[in-house]
Amino acid sequence: MAASLALTGCSTGASGGASDGGKEDVTLLWYTEGDQPDDLQMVLDKVNPILKEKIGATVDIRFISNADYDEKMTSVINSGEPYDICFTCDWANSYAINARKGAYLDLTPYLDGDNKALKEAVDSRFWDGVAVDGKIYGVPANKELPYAPVWAFTKELVDKYNLDIDSVSDLASLEPLLKTIKENEPEIVPLPLRASDIPGIIDHYDIPAARELPAYVRYDDENRKVVNPFEQEDVLNNLRTIRDYFEKGYINQDAATNKQKLKNRLIYVGWYCPGAEEIWGNQAGYEVVCRPRYENYYSTTSCIGSLQAVSANSKHPAEAVKFLELLNTDPEIKNLLTYGIEGVHYEKTSDTSIKLLDASSKYTTDYYTLGNELIMYTVDPQAHDLWDQYRAFNDASKPSVLVGFSFNNENVKTEYASVMNITAQYLPQLFTGSAADVDQTVAEMNQKLYDAGLQKIIDDMQKQVDEWAAKQK
Repeated sequence: MAASLALTGCSTGASGGASDGGKEDVTLLWYTEGDQPDDLQMVLDKVNPILKEKIGATVDIRFISNADYDEKMTSVINSGEPYDICFTCDWANSYAINARKGAYLDLTPYLDGDNKALKEAVDSRFWDGVAVDGKIYGVPANKELPYAPVWAFTKELVDKYNLDIDSVSDLASLEPLLKTIKENEPEIVPLPLRASDIPGIIDHYDIPAARELPAYVRYDDENRKVVNPFEQEDVLNNLRTIRDYFEKGYINQDAATNKQKLKNRLIYVGWYCPGAEEIWGNQAGYEVVCRPRYENYYSTTSCIGSLQAVSANSKHPAEAVKFLELLNTDPEIKNLLTYGIEGVHYEKTSDTSIKLLDASSKYTTDYYTLGNELIMYTVDPQAHDLWDQYRAFNDASKPSVLVGFSFNNENVKTEYASVMNITAQYLPQLFTGSAADVDQTVAEMNQKLYDAGLQKIIDDMQKQVDEWAAKQK
């Protein structure tokens, strides 16, 4: 894989080299998630002279596909291979785990010192969420703050059958809509699911570790009690409801193994941000309308959905942090790396908005991995006040009782791995309604979980939560 990735600058990565003037040429090696754009080199040729002038360094970006990113970065970090910056989050290249094992540089002194502008550029609530044991090891993307669970409906079907989507909130309230489509549009799957979907079953819960680790806390539980969600009546009722929908034919029969979104549908399970209707509509090829499933809460997990970390072994930490400061404060750098080159990949339609050109297909990125979204251009026909909408959206969200808490599994590593293996076998069946007998399947799973040490994990997490909460007072 490495042989196929583009190299730029004077050196092959994080070590740098000497220029003719005797001063070291610094090239920052940056690993990030996503497919490598065809025109990457063209964009870097435009970006690097600007970086050289502003921070005395250039950047070499290595894109790694989503499917391979976690494995690749685990290998890089464990082998001690040199690099300067990497994308990290809760779902790939685990932020908290790598921070605790010393893989990432403690950025706290930089943010409180020469790089205060970087700290000020990002909503302070993100910094609260990304702290690990009181220190900051990653720069969060300034974007939507909460995980906002919604149902996204196909507008054509809503209008055709005058479906009352305003009455919809939880999973059970979908029944009349699903029934109408099933009876009148037999070729449409009303609620198509993938194996990875969680259709309104655990919306009430903060997940301090991983979805597959059944040790959760309700967002609004001031006592912060850690529970096994599969012993909670609201979750069990939702599992029974999704099974009922499966039996009635509202859900595709291959849901437990399906990995693809189905376009022929009424409902899509989504996580909202301002402008999501347009994004999802463009992807699907038809208009969609959204309705919330639950209140919008932000949590540690939502705050660490996208970060950039600096390697603890970087030979150029000051330059790496300066680059991240530019990525989050300088619209020229951010938009070049996100959209490419004006006149080639896009044209401007106002000072802050653009229209993508045909060549934009040769430079596409996962923009949420590339720093501060709120200094990006909006892309027509997006609303020109989109980022103001983001700020209002974030301000309207509520904090979880666990914002800033991050579970350390050091004392229960063996039990953690065993439990995760067990839930990986059961959750796709339960969350898609594919399990023939919900109560029997849950009982069977819970027995295996407790035999594998789930109670030890819950007790350890509760101890950590209580100690963390005591320090917040």
